[in-house]
Amino acid sequence: MSPAESEPRRRPVHDRLFKVACGNPAGALAVLRLAGVREELVSAIDPDSLRLESPETVDDELDELRRDLVFSCRLRGRHALLCLILEHLRGGDDDAPRRMLGYVDGKLAAWRREHPLPAQLPVVLPVVVHQGAAPWSGPRALRDQLDADPGTLDLLDPHLVGLRLTLLDLGAYAPAAVAALPAPPMLRVAFAVMRTVVTPGLDPAQVVEVFRAALAVGIRELLAEPGGPQRFAVVVRYTFFRVQGLDRAALREAVAVAAGERAGEVVMSTAEELIAEGIEKGIEKGARAVVRRQLERRFGPLSAAHRARLEAATEAQLDVWVDEAPFAARVEDVLGPG
Repeated sequence: MSPAESEPRRRPVHDRLFKVACGNPAGALAVLRLAGVREELVSAIDPDSLRLESPETVDDELDELRRDLVFSCRLRGRHALLCLILEHLRGGDDDAPRRMLGYVDGKLAAWRREHPLPAQLPVVLPVVVHQGAAPWSGPRALRDQLDADPGTLDLLDPHLVGLRLTLLDLGAYAPAAVAALPAPPMLRVAFAVMRTVVTPGLDPAQVVEVFRAALAVGIRELLAEPGGPQRFAVVVRYTFFRVQGLDRAALREAVAVAAGERAGEVVMSTAEELIAEGIEKGIEKGARAVVRRQLERRFGPLSAAHRARLEAATEAQLDVWVDEAPFAARVEDVLGPG
């Protein structure tokens, strides 16, 4: 294994937000409910047994484009795994059911290596959280990917290995509706912002308005919780990273009016930290680094021509390349001829 491969993988700022929002028992159980898991099943999970597992449990095929949070838990007294998977593709993944089937198999294979037969396998419950501006448009079940007519699929159904996605589709909601979902305040605020920043042709003023109007209640509730200001700072950091040209003074004023002076102070202090770190140059700097890291990890150092093309890319190009890089077969598939 090369030194690069052995180094801990750096996670972009959006994955930090996902972990802070969902990487706790209350957030994880809220995601299950929002994704339509039956209350009888959710209630059967012992909340005191939920333990967040190491991030190294992320599968290679899901790495870079998706991130997972894996919890071990007790389901009616028996060991089970709850996996929350963040999906960054804007319209959905045309191969998602097959990938999820492989994901579950990978978890079970890892379990079997540590627990040989005749030990039984644990339940693995994967839930996909789709971050998109539009509703999920990809297939929802493995049978939807099979090349057979509906009648044939019905005949085959009893004999097929099946998988249907359990999906929380943020793209099916407007940001204000996400902010009003029945969930803990950190999750509502984080998911509403995640939904907002993928809006096509996003105007920074729109983001300020979302914070002022849609997020006011959630921010106030979040700040009233222990550790709330620190978690809200993660939301603000994510927002500055993703929204180019965001006016920090306007955001601070809007948040202070909507949620109180303490909230405005968090916005300003976070903006000042980003300036000190040299990050507040908009999404372009962050996205450029992510694309380069993805491509070089898989294909080696970029050529001079590819580096130049990456440096000259527009925000719109970078936004597309962040989604394309993890699935590319060659550097040229993303950056063009070298």
